[in-house]
Amino acid sequence: MMIRTSTASRIMELFRFGFTGAVGMLIDKFLIRTILIPAVIFKLGKFSLWPQKMQSEN
Repeated sequence: MMIRTSTASRIMELFRFGFTGAVGMLIDKFLIRTILIPAVIFKLGKFSLWPQKMQSEN
């Protein structure tokens, strides 16, 4: 009985770890990278790291 409880506990712990990782990856993929980062770059304006045209020497 003790071995089964210990094994079930370990499996549930692994499930929670995997589920939390998967949810974190989905949040990163669909919210952070697609909405938050472009919004922050837009708000930074000229201070963002977008490539800009080179100034001519004239």
